[in-house]
Amino acid sequence: MKHPNATAKRPVLRRIGYISLLIPVILLASSIWMTKPFWSSTNQSHAQRVTLRSLTTGLKVVHWEKTPQGKLRLRVRNNYSRNVDAFALSEGQNLIIHDLSDDPGHPSVHPGETHEFDIPSPSAPEDYTISFHAATFDDGSGIGDPDKVRAIKNKRHR
Repeated sequence: MKHPNATAKRPVLRRIGYISLLIPVILLASSIWMTKPFWSSTNQSHAQRVTLRSLTTGLKVVHWEKTPQGKLRLRVRNNYSRNVDAFALSEGQNLIIHDLSDDPGHPSVHPGETHEFDIPSPSAPEDYTISFHAATFDDGSGIGDPDKVRAIKNKRHR
């Protein structure tokens, strides 16, 4: 003979089983709801394809984003053992020389530090390539494409 409470316990156990299955679903749904959706405006720029190339192995792009003004904001880390005071990069056919020595407050990027800067709107609205060609150091030496190192030094002497 069955115990009289045996049938009453089954629905309770079944409900506990369902609840234990729902808890992970609820947690997942709430974590998705509480985070920014992937289609938000701050993340839209990452839908574009940006290719980063470098002849300067010690400069690493650690973050990029499209600004509301349409510029491209880059954050680079100096992985060299010396202070970087300028670098040459290109977007398409446009050569951009970013010279930190013009900024009295931050004339160079020290080893391990990052530097954030904006470059003009890319020529191609969808996919584009950013290439780092050269870097110069605060001791006057440079690395990368010799023509671009000269371009950095020539820009300073104008």
